[in-house]
Amino acid sequence: MRPFLYDFKRSFLRLSTLLLLALFTLAGVGLTALVSSGLSSITPYKYSYIGYADVNGTNLQIVGLGIGPSGNPQQGLNVTVGVIVDKEIKYFSTITNSSGMFTLKIEGALAPNVTLQFSEANGKKVEIILLNINQGFINLAQEAWNTTFEYVSPYTLSTGYTTPGFVNQELPSPITGIPVAYYPNGTLKVFVASTVPGKLYYNVTALSLSNTGKGGSTQSLQGLKYAGYLTSGIHVVLLDVGKLENSLITSYELDLNLASNNHPNLAEIYFSTESAVFSLSSQGIMTQLGTFVAFFPIVFLYLGYG
Repeated sequence: MRPFLYDFKRSFLRLSTLLLLALFTLAGVGLTALVSSGLSSITPYKYSYIGYADVNGTNLQIVGLGIGPSGNPQQGLNVTVGVIVDKEIKYFSTITNSSGMFTLKIEGALAPNVTLQFSEANGKKVEIILLNINQGFINLAQEAWNTTFEYVSPYTLSTGYTTPGFVNQELPSPITGIPVAYYPNGTLKVFVASTVPGKLYYNVTALSLSNTGKGGSTQSLQGLKYAGYLTSGIHVVLLDVGKLENSLITSYELDLNLASNNHPNLAEIYFSTESAVFSLSSQGIMTQLGTFVAFFPIVFLYLGYG
């Protein structure tokens, strides 16, 4: 055996070296767990929701979809709807089914506004309020209106995720969407909810921040593209958006245009190719890994040849 290999083997098999290797390995695992634990405390809201509300006089129907942190429909999520019934606010609850869907039908509801509460597994609750812009101007008992809604967690690709702890109010909108995954082949997975049927068109624009902090630039990556015909309801749409850059200074704007009876229904959605949670997790793990990689060879060589 060559002297170098012999010395290396003998040094590597020293008890002090093996103990140090075990300690560094345990430290790496522990630091990774610490980063994950800290991340969970920062982002306790894992679930997202998308759907629509349909009000016809005193009949209210809420239909929605719960989305898990992996970007797929989530079963067993608690949903509560608060509306005025007999001059007082009453709450009605349900859970998402095996397909992640939930439906609540309420009769006798006087619904100038509709309050939606979503419960997390850790007991926390988040809330959004669907506002009726016609409130106070017409007879609510004879009113018909509808709107889409979304509650977005930082586990999605959306950069405009909902802020917990604040009253999140949403004005009526016939279409909304939540991007949940971007694939290497250039496909963007989006959950879309609409209250009207129509032909769906889309466009993606790159939004680049200036390195000097003095503004940014926009660049349309494609012309308006046709995605297909959508009925009213909730859909999973796969959009061909091409190769997108994964950069801290670049985000994207997805413009949805649902043409119904020659009337455009628009939605602007801002997103990145990675979720905020994934980005934070990657940065934390890489920081700890970098510390491990930087110091372990130095200590190893010191013990092996010292």
